[in-house]
Amino acid sequence: MNVFDYQAPLPELPGVEVLIDYGLLCKAFVLISDEATLASLAQSENTMHVYENMKYGLLSDWQELIGQNLAENWDYIGTGTTIAILDDGRGTLGGSSLPEDDWLIDLGLPEFGGCTDEGTPASCRVVKMVDLCPQDQSNSGHMTQVASYVARTAPGANLVLIDVGVAGEIDDSAVNLGLQWVLENQASYNVVAVNMSFGTAGWWFSTGDCPGWDDYTFELLHAAGVMPIAGSGNDGWEQNEYDGMSHPACSPWVVSAGASNGASSIESSTTRGPDLDVLAPAARTSYAAPQVSGAWAIFQAAVPEFALWDILELLKRTGYPIYDPESGYTFPLIQIDKALWDALGDPSEVAKLICGDNLSVLGKAIHLYVQDRNFPLEEWCDALITGGYVIPQTFICPSSPAQVGESSYALNENLLSATGPDVVMIFETTPGWNQVGGANLLSAESHAGEGCNICYADGHVEFVETEDIPALVWN
Repeated sequence: MNVFDYQAPLPELPGVEVLIDYGLLCKAFVLISDEATLASLAQSENTMHVYENMKYGLLSDWQELIGQNLAENWDYIGTGTTIAILDDGRGTLGGSSLPEDDWLIDLGLPEFGGCTDEGTPASCRVVKMVDLCPQDQSNSGHMTQVASYVARTAPGANLVLIDVGVAGEIDDSAVNLGLQWVLENQASYNVVAVNMSFGTAGWWFSTGDCPGWDDYTFELLHAAGVMPIAGSGNDGWEQNEYDGMSHPACSPWVVSAGASNGASSIESSTTRGPDLDVLAPAARTSYAAPQVSGAWAIFQAAVPEFALWDILELLKRTGYPIYDPESGYTFPLIQIDKALWDALGDPSEVAKLICGDNLSVLGKAIHLYVQDRNFPLEEWCDALITGGYVIPQTFICPSSPAQVGESSYALNENLLSATGPDVVMIFETTPGWNQVGGANLLSAESHAGEGCNICYADGHVEFVETEDIPALVWN
């Protein structure tokens, strides 16, 4: 079965059975009898694209859930900063000139810049590799995964990889050496965060009872402009009172990161207490922490005048609230795009960008939804939420009065019947939910009457000025 994009009218060819014609989307889901028919369809003058029906994986879902994709679109990517990653890095380094059984880091991954060695070639983002446990021959691969999350969250930041692992565990004496290395070399690399995706497994502490043996070191890091960030732990199922986190996350000098199931709930294994700072979407807190570290680099580059605690307060204040019925606490899922909108100097212009990018995400979500099922026009907001395509905040333009549970956007009532790439698909309106209609619902109030964002049938988004609104095509 194939999906193809077309220019109206829909081509009619023998051997092509149209299972679903998506009308306004200029897309059809078809069953093709043989290769010759496929070739004929592809060569039709009205056919734009033909491709096999796909099942989409969830690799980049976490990036959209935290607004990283929007920040990257705006070129807020942490350029000029460095994140130090303390982790278990032993094993074989694929494609590197370093000795066998030395590092288990696949530096050839595209997110690392195609490295063959530290700092080589020029595109390589891993600028330094520090081996503090040369006697270890373990093979966990943990650092590759952690570093990959950091690199994809802040694709403009550099990485320093510091091996502090012994036999698949983290050696505290090596951790102290690693933190000392960061302090000594912070200025040379502009290190702004230290990622520590490890903790005291099986033990957790409230902030008041947290062991203070590293607090002075963390305080020195703060004085140098470096924020320590750690996963809160993965022993949540053993907690009865949800009263603490593992060390070092429990330290008052460390940003603690828990894991969430998308935007719906906290991951049950997350070790948590009332002082857990933020959440990021991941199966384990080891992979939540590097998302927060990447976000930290983005804000250190975007608003360097912000103090460390200002950035944490910003991430917490603008995060999407997730209530945890087990503990009774509410924790913020980081929202990089919303925090940027809050922090930057011209909120009206940033609001236009966020509104437009939200529409782009909604447009893509609808295109994905209709590949497998008929689209419920009158319940479109509910369908995208329950299907896991978007989170509630995607429906909110930040300059709109809409609250969580409302949508700043409406759907063209002609979606299933109109054709043409320049037909309106989704548009800005006054707050509501599952709104479907036409020009009568369109509103420019979110942008002081200057205009509004429109997502067209072919998926592209434009900000349309008020005087050009009457020319919009609705069917």
